[in-house]
Amino acid sequence: MTDVTEDTPVIRRFGSQEALEVLHRLAPQDFAAGSVNIIDISIIRDKSAEKWPRRQEQIRDYVMRSFRKMARQTDMLLPLNDVQFLAVQPGAPRHIAAACCGRVALDTMNYFLGAQTSPPISLLVVMGVNSGQIAASPIDENDVRTAMSRDVGALDSGAGARWTEAGRTAGGIKKATVVIDSVTRSVLRLEPIWSVAQEAVVSYLVAADFFCQNGETVDVAKLADLRPRGALSYALEAIQYASCALKMASEMGTRFAVHIPIPVNALSITNGRHDLIKAFQRLPPGERELIIVEIAQCAAGMPQSRMLEMANVFRPFCRAVIAQVEQALIPPQHWFQTGLSGVSAVIDGSEEDDERDMMRRLRRFADAVVSPRRLVVAHGLRHRGLALSVWAGGFTHISGQVISDLAAADGLAIRLSGADIFVSGPERADAASL
Repeated sequence: MTDVTEDTPVIRRFGSQEALEVLHRLAPQDFAAGSVNIIDISIIRDKSAEKWPRRQEQIRDYVMRSFRKMARQTDMLLPLNDVQFLAVQPGAPRHIAAACCGRVALDTMNYFLGAQTSPPISLLVVMGVNSGQIAASPIDENDVRTAMSRDVGALDSGAGARWTEAGRTAGGIKKATVVIDSVTRSVLRLEPIWSVAQEAVVSYLVAADFFCQNGETVDVAKLADLRPRGALSYALEAIQYASCALKMASEMGTRFAVHIPIPVNALSITNGRHDLIKAFQRLPPGERELIIVEIAQCAAGMPQSRMLEMANVFRPFCRAVIAQVEQALIPPQHWFQTGLSGVSAVIDGSEEDDERDMMRRLRRFADAVVSPRRLVVAHGLRHRGLALSVWAGGFTHISGQVISDLAAADGLAIRLSGADIFVSGPERADAASL
């Protein structure tokens, strides 16, 4: 336990004996490393005024669920009082612990106050306990936001998962053919997502091929071709497929994050939102914390209020929410005031596209998203030239046939370097030896 001096700012408001007992058991290095923090959401209480007593329990549950989605199994969150929560993350570096707590605070405030209010993030780092009093010092909000921008990898694979184990598990999950409507079938599969920073496959996308049968003819369709009821049917099937994949991973002792595209028009029909929420509610908490929802088919002109409404539908039930656009249409900046964790783009350019023009467009797209740093994911890449343009453009994650082929060819040894993806044959061997 860390000694507390008279000069140390002391937080005297606490109400949890359990929290004090936990703090007494911690090693001095946990306090010194900045692994113990207090999340303060008193601004919600202040702005809720007379509504606070009715919302207090709901807000507390939201904070607990939000933390669990981002934390490791060894981390703990304990209420100190009605507006302060003690976050204990043993062994976590200072910036990672602060980033996790900052996201919990920001998500909660955005959900209950609205992102347009731009509420300040209030965190304190715990320095020790003395005579039943918790000693803590405020963390500068700029430091918290900097830590949040650095910790993009927290949205990737589950903590502690070995890449090869995750790859073998994902490779063993069979494709599923599901009925969308009277004429449409879909084949669901897991598609690996490669992280540029980690040089590894860190998560998987529930990808789909659609086929429409008209008499004797079978035509290839796209997600965008589905009508609202078909889009809802697909979304529910995708959630169920992701759940089966995560169950298999758990049985094999590994974890990985799964991206699930949910079409915008699935929410436009009667009971669509209700059915989706019920589907997520049926998932165990351990599965929800590994799911990243991609709100698909977002038009660049979508207003902030609409994006916030959709993000708030899914945010309580998943690890993160990102928006998916077609062909790297530059998203408006007001989207990012809704608490989105990033943007993905479906990029299916051909090898005949002008390489320099493509790279300029992709870089403009990534630059619009990455400040402050967020996930920028490219889906649907079919050839290495396009993957190189996306990588050079500043995207953080890449998926598509080019990544799937490499993962399969390498026997699911899915720690791939840039040389693996962008060169082949003798050139690849030469690059690997550098």
